Amino acid sequence: MACFDNILALKETCTSDTTSGYYLNDFGVNKKEIEAIITSEYDNVQNFVDEKIRFNVDIITNDVVNHFRQVRAKTLVQSHRVGIFNKNKVVTAGGDNRGIHLNVCNTDNFLDVYISEISLLTDFTGTIPVNVYDLTQGKLLDTISVASTAGEVSTAFAHKTYKTSKQGIDLFLAYDTTGINSYKTTIRSGICCGNYTCSNSYVTSKGAKVVSTFTNENLVNLPDTAGLSVLYSVNCDNKGWLCTYLKQIALAVGYKVCSDIMRMGATVSPTTRTNNSTTLNKDNLMERFDWYELKYRETMTNILGNIFLPTDNVCFTCSSPVKHGSAIP
Repeated sequence: MACFDNILALKETCTSDTTSGYYLNDFGVNKKEIEAIITSEYDNVQNFVDEKIRFNVDIITNDVVNHFRQVRAKTLVQSHRVGIFNKNKVVTAGGDNRGIHLNVCNTDNFLDVYISEISLLTDFTGTIPVNVYDLTQGKLLDTISVASTAGEVSTAFAHKTYKTSKQGIDLFLAYDTTGINSYKTTIRSGICCGNYTCSNSYVTSKGAKVVSTFTNENLVNLPDTAGLSVLYSVNCDNKGWLCTYLKQIALAVGYKVCSDIMRMGATVSPTTRTNNSTTLNKDNLMERFDWYELKYRETMTNILGNIFLPTDNVCFTCSSPVKHGSAIP
């Protein structure tokens, strides 16, 4: 999760601020100590620290989510393809940046949009870059290259996830059609869709083009998608709500990372250490390991006792216990 990027750092190796305000130095660990412990499998202290923080963030956030066993967390909400190739190949002349507009206006639930496939049907042979824009920010998020063959459906597997963070999201997937003709592709098939748009409970999709800055007000609706087809799904972001508790989780991660460092120092063989000229006091390291583990458990107990699940009627539902009754004569 992006909110946990730079949650912690080591002061001697990182000049940027952490998102939590905590550094491993605040927990009593510094660069010199880590240099005496790490093994040759790590490139440097920064690589070691980053890996330990990333690993423990995953472990701790999973533990928090799994703690709420009485809550059923939904994953897939819906999956659709937008951009349906017509059976009869009708050529559409190129020009401007054209493609598909996906708008998720839901702000009540923690959702993300997953783009699994991007396909093109054009008269062009070569690589076509398809850009993914966030129209709210006017920002380019990703570029997915599609190796295209003229007259054939050409597909790239994007595997990209875009989080709504309970704010909705406005995505525009487009390519520069200048000099590239496409075969007519309608937004969807079926009676639920109009000539320009197709809407369901979560997403409104339409063919569109942009002739200037990539913002919503510059979108022009089109009756086709310029030969672009996208397979997407809307999913529940079952960890996004934990960003609210970043400060508390950072404490748990800090204690756990320091615990891992102490355990490693107490058990690692001198022959595998990068700096084996330093003698380590293993008894002292084990005592510190026990202390960090105690503080970690205390912090996790506090987090789990004071955390609140989000108000979200789509992604989180309480599983009521099953009750059995029998008739009394």
